[in-house]
Amino acid sequence: MHKITKEKPSSTNPLDLPEIRARIAIFLDRKACTSCMCVSRDWFMDFAPSVWHTFDFDKDDDAISNLTPEVVGKYGSFISEARNITHISDLRLIQSHKVNALKYIQVRPDIPLYTGSNLRYLSASLNQIYANDIENKDAPSLLLHFPLLKEWDIPWMYQPPHWPTGPVCEDFSTWCPDLKTITFGKESTELISNLLINTFQKVESCTLFSENLTTSTALGLIAHQATLTSVTIKGVMKGSTWTQWLHMIPRLCTNLQVLSLVSLEFDSKTLDTLQWGCKGLRELRVRFQDLDDDWKIYGCLKQLCNWRRFGGEAFVPHKHNMNAETRVCQFLFQFKSLRTHRVHPSKMRFTPDNRSNNPLDLTEIRTRVATFLDSKDHLPCICVSQDWFRDFAPLVWRTIDFDKHAAAFAKVTPQVLDKYGGFISQTLNISTLSHIQALQHVKVNSIVAMKIHFNGNCLYRSMLSDLLRRSHGSITSLTFWCHPPEPNTFEKQRSGAYHYIHVNDIFAPFPSSTDPRSNASLGTRLKSLSLTHICLTREGFSSILQYSPLLDELTLDRVMVMYHKPGIPLYTGSALRYLSADFAQVWCNDSLDPSAPCLLLHFPLLEKWHLTSLAQPNNRTIDLKNLDFSSWCPLLQTVTFGSDDTDAISALLLNNFKDLKSCTLSAKTLAMSTALGLVSHMDSLTTIRFTGEAQEATSMQLLSVTMKLCRNLQVLSFESLVCDVETVEKIRWGCKGLRELRVRFQGLDTPEDIDDCLKKLCVTKRSGGIGSTRQLDKDMISTRIVQHLLQFKQLRTVWLGTKDYDLHSSSA
Repeated sequence: MHKITKEKPSSTNPLDLPEIRARIAIFLDRKACTSCMCVSRDWFMDFAPSVWHTFDFDKDDDAISNLTPEVVGKYGSFISEARNITHISDLRLIQSHKVNALKYIQVRPDIPLYTGSNLRYLSASLNQIYANDIENKDAPSLLLHFPLLKEWDIPWMYQPPHWPTGPVCEDFSTWCPDLKTITFGKESTELISNLLINTFQKVESCTLFSENLTTSTALGLIAHQATLTSVTIKGVMKGSTWTQWLHMIPRLCTNLQVLSLVSLEFDSKTLDTLQWGCKGLRELRVRFQDLDDDWKIYGCLKQLCNWRRFGGEAFVPHKHNMNAETRVCQFLFQFKSLRTHRVHPSKMRFTPDNRSNNPLDLTEIRTRVATFLDSKDHLPCICVSQDWFRDFAPLVWRTIDFDKHAAAFAKVTPQVLDKYGGFISQTLNISTLSHIQALQHVKVNSIVAMKIHFNGNCLYRSMLSDLLRRSHGSITSLTFWCHPPEPNTFEKQRSGAYHYIHVNDIFAPFPSSTDPRSNASLGTRLKSLSLTHICLTREGFSSILQYSPLLDELTLDRVMVMYHKPGIPLYTGSALRYLSADFAQVWCNDSLDPSAPCLLLHFPLLEKWHLTSLAQPNNRTIDLKNLDFSSWCPLLQTVTFGSDDTDAISALLLNNFKDLKSCTLSAKTLAMSTALGLVSHMDSLTTIRFTGEAQEATSMQLLSVTMKLCRNLQVLSFESLVCDVETVEKIRWGCKGLRELRVRFQGLDTPEDIDDCLKKLCVTKRSGGIGSTRQLDKDMISTRIVQHLLQFKQLRTVWLGTKDYDLHSSSA
């Protein structure tokens, strides 16, 4: 008998088939699918994907926002599309690890884009900066991400699909205001010209290929003539149709500094017809047809160097007798700022036959020798040859001291100054009208340092203003001084008209210091300024600082800074590092204005202050207890006291200076109070220098205490002090990091004794131990000194009464 089994009859309902349910789910909306999900587990698996397939944050934002992370975690695997994502919260909602089957994400452009990138260089085509998205033509440019972009290399010049076919109307400066350097690829000459004329603003550097160099691109370059400083043309230039308008670029772009046309060959015979306006050219890369070998190029460049060294065309033949080298040299000489010139791709080579065995035939050797000779020796050297003339002539004319050379210089004719005036770089003790008249020549325009005596002659001051204006771009050091009045008081100085400086006449051309539209680029190259017995207004003093951005050293001696008005802003951005002025000087010395602010507020970067005197000002009483110099000069850490007022020095050290690193003072002021003042800076003090004669017993005792407590000290200089070895051994110095020591010791009385002691020190340091001790008294003293100095492991420089010894090199 077979066992009869009862089979389940098949269903006749088509909805029981998964294929039919999945097909039907396509035609149902989300509400219907949601109801179907509740029928059974099988229906749930078929209809749930249709419910959760698409997240549209525009249509279902309210419903989606109410979803909990647990619900998203349960159904997230069904989500395939996320549309219209506009907020960070939308992204956070789909960041569950269960949302792992996304096939399509649509992000709306109103999501905030990061625009704070520090990118400086970009290499991308025009299409690329619009993301190459043809379907989304409204997408913003990628350039908006790079507000600090400075250089853009465009290798391919394909126009973006959404741009019009006519002239481009985009303005890249709205996204990248600092974009000033552009490099173009080879394609689309018309597009390059459109970009230069319409889209780029204030281009400073442009590089393009010769194939794109047409009339339209040249016009595009000229459109930036006010800012363009560098033009580079790559590739080989074929034909001659571009020659005429190519010369228009250096002719109209007057601010051009770099011009590279390596494939271009100039005809030297037509150079005199070129009228280039870029007189500030610093780098030129071209070829010349007549300079076809290395020796012609070398001769041309050597001649150019000689002309520039003399400040003029020293040996120019007649125009009809000029060769190619001279014509090229005469053309290049007009560019006074030219530093780099490439005339041929080959390198210079010298054959052994042209070498000389005489070292004086080398310019470098002659120049070095000339520095050790005086003017009398320079004169015969000038007559040796033309090469010697070029090396020795500048040294003869470098310095004109009217206290020594007034009579001789008065005989110099304008023709001589026309030839040698460019060599004059230093003029000292200018005090009379005849001195100014002797320097009145257009070639005297490269003076670097001047020392001028002021007087009341109006013509003298006017001509002095002309002289300073001619050398405006070269002067780095100025000294103005007047004779002290009789009697030497500030009231008498105020009444003397010849003491006054009219700043805008002397330091022309200066704009107004109170006009916000003033152009700071007109500032001077002044680095050092000294004023003695001078009167000037507070606004004038502020103008000097504002338009001398390189000023680093300032010396003020009995200078009256007057007529401060609260309504006139004071310049507080000076980069001054060194100031020499007495204590009363920084309070302006103006008896009519006792409330004028301290001059130190002008110098926030001041590092060194030489206090020539500590006398209180006559126009006010300063409360030292409430005075803090660091509020004006937070970097002030080096102070030199030129006064013998012990009480004032100690008060300043204790109350007014903060965290000093270096202090220089007179040995006469070394007392218990000043030692206490130095010790108050023990955590920061690294350098102590004493000048003048010392009182042996007292100075030694106080110095030992200071050296014991100032543990960070690196430099000690007290050359007048003779130390007793026994006293030094009793009070151990705590400054183990000492690097430089300048003192003397009892028992080392002769240079031979000092040399023997230092040699023993070097030998002992080299051996890593302490040398043997002899019984002789002299040897015992030197040995004890060596043992004392060995504790300073970093000691490098030692002076014991004769000269500096470098222990580091000696030990090596």
